[in-house]
Amino acid sequence: MTEPTLNALMQRLDTLERKNRNFRHLLYLMVLGASAIIVMGQASPQPRIVEAERFIVKDSTGIKAVLGAGPSQEVILAFVDRSGRPRVSLTLDADGFPMLTLSGRTAKEGLSLNVLSTGLVALNLTDMNGNAPIGMAIGPGGTPLLSLADPKGRLRVAIALEEATKPSVQLYDENSEVRARLSIADSNGVSLALTSRSGDPLSRCSCSISRDSPSPRRASPCTTTDK
Repeated sequence: MTEPTLNALMQRLDTLERKNRNFRHLLYLMVLGASAIIVMGQASPQPRIVEAERFIVKDSTGIKAVLGAGPSQEVILAFVDRSGRPRVSLTLDADGFPMLTLSGRTAKEGLSLNVLSTGLVALNLTDMNGNAPIGMAIGPGGTPLLSLADPKGRLRVAIALEEATKPSVQLYDENSEVRARLSIADSNGVSLALTSRSGDPLSRCSCSISRDSPSPRRASPCTTTDK
């Protein structure tokens, strides 16, 4: 996988994180809507409420689960705690791709497991601010990926195993731009590339390690470009 391909994969994860935030708010709206239906139905002599587009499970303490259709033709099954907060949800979108969400005491912290139409399988862990400091994914080509973000949700580290055998590490600045990349090629060569804030290369060097000798052998000289 080339550096642009890895960056495209990271952008997909960022888009997925924003989508998950919106989905958590949708769950709250579904539960609130179900509560309103129960209040209106209390005057009815029927002890249970069954609708074609939504099913509600409740006991004497309130709503326990909601099964219904979302505004984008997704199907959502949500389990609710005593305070009416969705804590576990399983969603199937209009294209048939699932998402599992586990939430803490607020709608922000928790984890989400997604299978996307692009072939990306992603697991995101979110904090109390709704940011995902840890993300794990398997790309469409089978590339495993681990991403680390700072408290503001900005991507800072990405670790990947490209083409199943080539490890690489990318370091990002506060603008989530790649500033350093360390990778290993087929020939056991090690490559380090540094870039400026504008994306221009600052320096690049590589070396290889012979199987017969533990000492490193430089494959190409390190070069530095002044800007």
